[in-house]
Amino acid sequence: MSIRAASPRPPFRSAMICLALASCSGGGSMPATAPVIQNLVVTPAAVYVSPTPMTFTAQFQFEDPNGDLASAELVLRDDTGGVVATQTTPIQQAAGVTAAQLIGSATATLVTPGSFTAHLSLTDRTGLVSNELTAGVEVRLFPWSIEASLPVAVRRPAAAVLGDLVYAIGGERTDLTSVGPASGAANVYDPALRTWTALPPMPTRRLAHNLVASGGRLYAIGGATTPVDFPIGTVTNVVEEFDPATQSWRTRAPMPTARALAVAAELGGRILVAGGDVGGGYDSFQPIATVESYDPVTDTWATLPPLPRARAKVHAAVFQGKLLVGGNQLQRTGDTDEIDVYDPIANAWSVLPYPRSATGAFVADDDSLWTLADAGLYRTDDPASVQWHELTAPTSLHNGGVGPFVRVGRRLLQIGEFATVRYEMDHDIR
Repeated sequence: MSIRAASPRPPFRSAMICLALASCSGGGSMPATAPVIQNLVVTPAAVYVSPTPMTFTAQFQFEDPNGDLASAELVLRDDTGGVVATQTTPIQQAAGVTAAQLIGSATATLVTPGSFTAHLSLTDRTGLVSNELTAGVEVRLFPWSIEASLPVAVRRPAAAVLGDLVYAIGGERTDLTSVGPASGAANVYDPALRTWTALPPMPTRRLAHNLVASGGRLYAIGGATTPVDFPIGTVTNVVEEFDPATQSWRTRAPMPTARALAVAAELGGRILVAGGDVGGGYDSFQPIATVESYDPVTDTWATLPPLPRARAKVHAAVFQGKLLVGGNQLQRTGDTDEIDVYDPIANAWSVLPYPRSATGAFVADDDSLWTLADAGLYRTDDPASVQWHELTAPTSLHNGGVGPFVRVGRRLLQIGEFATVRYEMDHDIR
């Protein structure tokens, strides 16, 4: 079990416990023969740096014709080959046993990231030493961290990635006695510098809208507008374009269907807006299945085949050339555990299962799809397989509720009301 102890290093503790002793002692005298070991498995194979002691389990098989095993030796080496620790443990109840499976445990505090290797061997009572088996364990930094908060606290701004920067625009103001009204605040986050910078505000204050990057510009689409002192809004079809190069806004062709709580993403140079709420208020929720497509070059809209069902307050990502719309509807209209998939070549929708029980936010790269749902982070390489691998959740990180979830290179960012939370993909354990 490859570990590194804390400094100063506590003793490395290991207990070898015989299980399933499957063979009896041999009869008569036999020539002295060294034991043979095989099939070493160490779990877990990767862990996060932690001040809390971790327990590892080692399982392997042995053969010893003489039935006189005495001890197991574990030598721990770091990635330079240096010895970190050596532990010799007596093997109990092995007298007369010529073949069996052994299982044991070791506990240590892991405070340094790196690659470590365990070298395991057995010694019998005559001093003969077995062959050596090795196994490795990766020790990695915890992948979640809390970073800077937005300059002015807002809840659920719309967010998009352009280049290496993250833009968060609009949302619900939280600096008043009640949630709302809508905000026009615009900010940009530099993950390399871990800092937010204010931008010229969006002309139309709104919440529950979409923000999509396309052709080097950002497009704020739809949502709900509100009076300054009232949180309940009116759905809008306003489209406003922000040019980061000139730091300026301009109005573009309005979306044919005014709506809030829709999903939007760029696919093939066009911006697709799917579903949403046309009710115009928190107490008049009316989800729709309408899908419309915007061409930023010609500033025109077109209608596409509708979603398989009316949906609102869901999430979307483009994965392997298709648009995925997932997450549950609001409870009033009935939950769904399916992902709607749009294929632009077939110009048609299909349905995949989504084994999560709560609304999830999607992000994707060329190979994987991540969802932040059920207070956990999950990843899949094939949504059709229903195989979602659970990653470490930010259970100890307070982030002021659910916020936009985006990917910037090898980082995942959730933008919360009180903090930006970062997940480093290179540190995750798969």
